[in-house]
Amino acid sequence: MNWEIDVFGRVAANVKAGKAATQAARADYDAVLVSLAANVAKTYFRLRTLQEQHAVALSHLQQQEKVLRMTEARFEAGIGDMLEVTQARIVLYSTKSTLPQLEAEIRTQASALAVLTGEYPATLAPMLLRPAPLPAGGAMPDVGIPADLLRRRPDIVAAEKEVARLAVEAGVARKDFLPTLSLQGSIATDSHDIDGLFGSHSLSYSVAPTLTWTIFDGLARNYRLTEARLQTEAAIDSYNLTVLNAVEEVENALSSYYAQRHTAALLADLMEESRKSVDLAVDRYKNGLSAFTNVVDALMSYLENQNSYVSARGSTLAALVTLYQALGGGPGEITEQQ
Repeated sequence: MNWEIDVFGRVAANVKAGKAATQAARADYDAVLVSLAANVAKTYFRLRTLQEQHAVALSHLQQQEKVLRMTEARFEAGIGDMLEVTQARIVLYSTKSTLPQLEAEIRTQASALAVLTGEYPATLAPMLLRPAPLPAGGAMPDVGIPADLLRRRPDIVAAEKEVARLAVEAGVARKDFLPTLSLQGSIATDSHDIDGLFGSHSLSYSVAPTLTWTIFDGLARNYRLTEARLQTEAAIDSYNLTVLNAVEEVENALSSYYAQRHTAALLADLMEESRKSVDLAVDRYKNGLSAFTNVVDALMSYLENQNSYVSARGSTLAALVTLYQALGGGPGEITEQQ
């Protein structure tokens, strides 16, 4: 057995460096969890977005079928022509053609979400394939100065602990110039038979202090000390760069979230105007005041704008997840701006 007496704190410093390394590894583990949680949330929002777009297509099919029946009735009554019927069918079939692809993408996202949560797709399919609305987005987060919030980020925590570890190891390298004092102990037994193996006459032991001080390899120790200092300086530079990148990510995430919310609000107005345009175009067509092409254009624009609105809502939620991820994985002290 050998026990080093920690006269100059070298052993304690090594223990401290080991703890810092463990904390850095823990931060790396947390980073993986944050990334996984963000992927789960974004996949879920993508799934609900596709399901809502599928519902939008079904609702438009009902309206387009009514328009088709109207054109067919006008054609049979001799006040319309076959071109209008054909155009109405093109609009209807075009919308129907989007359903298979939407359904395939819905199943793909449901399978991906199941895998992300560690389940087989068949296990969660009955729940995930049941349509549900997109969650309502909250108000614009007011994060203020994110300096304190950024310290929660796993990559910053890991970089900070790495600096601490290397700084301690640089201190250990300096302590290597000092002597070490240790106690060495040994115990042995010597007997000609098993019965006397642990007898008092068979046991022998020794305890001796040992002072070690290598004074002739100072050049090698100087090199190790210089290396430790340079590694610490490099870690500090890496930490500063990590912080700068984190600030940039937060600023970009805030800008993206604000832009997505603004886009969704504008698309909501556009969708409402598109709905009114369809009603006006159909009424004017019924009264013979405009061509059927106006109805076709209005129907296609309304469907496209409503799909864009649903997609923008999903993108807004995904941008909010990215913002939380950039801030370290959760809302924490983020408050809702009234």
